[in-house]
Amino acid sequence: MEEKTPLVVEEAAQGEAPPKYTSLFGQMRQMKASSSGAPDFIRRGILLTGRSLVCTILTGLLIGVPISMIVMGALYFDDCPCQRYIPIYLIVGGCFNLYMCLASISESTFWRGDVERKKLRPLYMCNALVGCFLLVWFILGSVWIYTIYNSHCIVESCHCYCHQTFYMYAFWLTTATYIALFTFGICFCIISVSLFFCI
Repeated sequence: MEEKTPLVVEEAAQGEAPPKYTSLFGQMRQMKASSSGAPDFIRRGILLTGRSLVCTILTGLLIGVPISMIVMGALYFDDCPCQRYIPIYLIVGGCFNLYMCLASISESTFWRGDVERKKLRPLYMCNALVGCFLLVWFILGSVWIYTIYNSHCIVESCHCYCHQTFYMYAFWLTTATYIALFTFGICFCIISVSLFFCI
């Protein structure tokens, strides 16, 4: 008959800190216990998931969208006399969105390190200002794009000409952004409610 060796559990030496459990689920459970209610828990949950590795990787993959905005705006800068602000909207929006993606990645990198939150405060303030600007810029761009939907033509000699490929890119990028925001909002509400009641 085989002798079973006992399972050895290593205990922390005197004065050492216990091991840290840093899984996302464990952090969410701890956050719920220490939150002062549903709004505080939801706010903290947004901050926590926004700094996760998955969110950082997705942000890195999404860098292509602002780059394509800059490229399309620059390539077709003079090809939409019907609404001259659309190329400017894409270039400026692409630059600021690219900044936000890079700032998000750097913030996530700092968050995993031992950097104090006070040192990141200027980055938070700058990101908040850029976020407010992007919201206003997105609304303006939507107005510029959607107001010429039925009135632009694809013949270059026309007074209301806008290059078809360029306009369709701007139109569908803006429409996809609305769809993504709506979908994210619905998913966020469902996940927030289920996390609050299930954890």
